[in-house]
Amino acid sequence: MDDLFDSLHSALESLINCMPVRIARYETSSTLVSTILAPDTNKYETCILDSKYNNGQAIVVQEYETEEEALIGHNNWVLKIRETSPEIIVDVSSNPFAKLYDFVDDESWRINREK
Repeated sequence: MDDLFDSLHSALESLINCMPVRIARYETSSTLVSTILAPDTNKYETCILDSKYNNGQAIVVQEYETEEEALIGHNNWVLKIRETSPEIIVDVSSNPFAKLYDFVDDESWRINREK
């Protein structure tokens, strides 16, 4: 349990001391696909915000180790969202808050179905 609290403390410090670095962004009137270098995990991640999923809250759909991978992944997600509105989007976030939710809610919160 101490590891969990240490991770949360570390994440809070990162959020206070660092802002995400924007890598790529695609936006329409109802959808945002954003790829950033996240300060809480120090990984690149693509998020989708769309009112059809998770009440419009951010869903981390993919994480990457390099900026090059992140740009490729971002473009793939933009194509996916534009061409086929996926029925299910799974949150893959590895940040400490996601791990806490997993502990409390048995990971069912990660599955986001299209409304």
